[in-house]
Formats: sequence, C-alpha cells, structure tokens
Amino acid sequence: MNKIAVYILLFFFISSSLTVVFNSVSATELFADSWNTKTPMKQARYGLGVVAVDSKIYAIGGFATDGSVVSVNERYDPNADVWITLESMPTPRAWFAITACQGKIYCVGGTIYDKMERVTFRVNEVYDTVTDSWSTKASLPYKGTNVQANAMDDKIFVIIDGKDLYMYDPVTDLWTKKSDLPETPTGGSLFVSIVVDGKIIRNSLKFTYRIVD
Repeated sequence: MNKIAVYILLFFFISSSLTVVFNSVSATELFADSWNTKTPMKQARYGLGVVAVDSKIYAIGGFATDGSVVSVNERYDPNADVWITLESMPTPRAWFAITACQGKIYCVGGTIYDKMERVTFRVNEVYDTVTDSWSTKASLPYKGTNVQANAMDDKIFVIIDGKDLYMYDPVTDLWTKKSDLPETPTGGSLFVSIVVDGKIIRNSLKFTYRIVD
C-alpha cells in the first residue's frame, strides 16, 4: 500500500472519530473522478459503524447530533438510492469495531458517555442480514477505547488500542489471543486496519493540534 493510500485511510478514520458526520451521503465514480449527492440517511449521526454486505451498505449505531447514543440500523441500496430502517442494535453505542463475515455483521466493543464519563464495552453482537435479527455472542476478552475488526479466512480479528490482537471463530464462538502488535508512536490511540493480500495492515498516525486565532 503506497503512502497516499495510507494517508487517505487515516484521514477518513480521524474524520469519522473527531468530527460530526451528518446524514449526507456522497458517491464517486473512481474512474470518472466525480461526486454525486445521494439520498441522506434517515438518522443524522457520527461515530457509527459502516460495512457493506451483498452490495448493500449498513450504517449502525453512533451518536446523534445532540450527543445521545443511538442503536439505529439502516441499510442503503446504491441501485435504488433508498435507505430502509432495520432491527436496531441491542446495545446502543458508538466507535465499535465492525466487520462482515459470511453474510453476518459483527459489532464488537464500543463506547458511550455516562454523565461525561466514557464507558467502554466488551459486548459482541451479531446481525443476520437475511433474517433481520440480532444475537449476542461471546464477549471480547477485555475492552479498550479503540477497537478495529477485520474478517479473514472466515475468522474475525480484533485489534484493541492498536496493540492487542484477538481472533474470534464464529463457528465455535471462542476468542483466541494472538501475538501482540508492535508498539506505535501514538500508544495505540489512533490507528486504522485493513486486509490486503491475506494480511492485516495496521497504520498509526502521530499528530498534534494547533489553534490559530
């Protein structure tokens, strides 16, 4: 993966984590190099989980624009340009790990704010896209403030705070501890992960804020 692709991934991760994403939706034709505005989501929110299954896009959970946590589950059909509301996620939360495996969507971990205090979860909830139903599976062994999930070889790999790696087997409903990842300059506070050629790539970014009057 070249440096430009890495920077683009990091930009999207930081944008979704630190800025309010309203219910607008845009699409681009990669070869035409143009953008089009599509039908917006029904529920405006940020910190949500987004994943694609069978050419449909699912937008789940997150924070509403007033800061309240939501469990909304919406599906977008790019061909019809239509959103529909599906069965809500059982545990309302944001900033959780999300990935699709064998036609099901796994939402692991996550965060809410209770009286300005950040509360993190180990919950592992699975959405069946065929039956429009949720089930609860074995919880993540321990919780973290930043979790990322990737599906590979019918297994789910979850990275916690940029370092700890666990593998989940959907068949046995068991978690297995894998080798820790190397330490990052940010201490795992900011990272993105993606599967490329059968390998999980983790990229971290160290940055500072600067306020200009």
